[in-house]
Amino acid sequence: MTVPSIRNLLMLALIGVLLQSCYKDNGEDLYGLDGQCAEPTSQTYYFSEDVQPVFETNCAISGCHAAGNGGGRVALIGHEKVSSAIDNNDLRRRVAEGSMPPSGDLAPCDKQAILSWIDQNYPNN
Repeated sequence: MTVPSIRNLLMLALIGVLLQSCYKDNGEDLYGLDGQCAEPTSQTYYFSEDVQPVFETNCAISGCHAAGNGGGRVALIGHEKVSSAIDNNDLRRRVAEGSMPPSGDLAPCDKQAILSWIDQNYPNN
């Protein structure tokens, strides 16, 4: 056999090995996840890590609950303002029933994070 023939055979063998070693990764196969959120009672939710980012992305935006929006809307920025909305504006019920945000497009795990954090007495953590 000539050198180019051996090189071609080696390249084909390498390609075959690489193709056999590839597969589509997904969370369920790799980590046993089934796409569900954690059980509400099994996880501690944190305002700064789990809740505040949801409010910043979905609520505290122009035209809704950002600072200075007016229209009687509570600014949902920071723990104090969010806590006040829970106490005075029935925020928990509104999130639970899906009337907040009005678009109703909170991801299920984000909604669960907010509701569970409120149920954990909405600590400033």
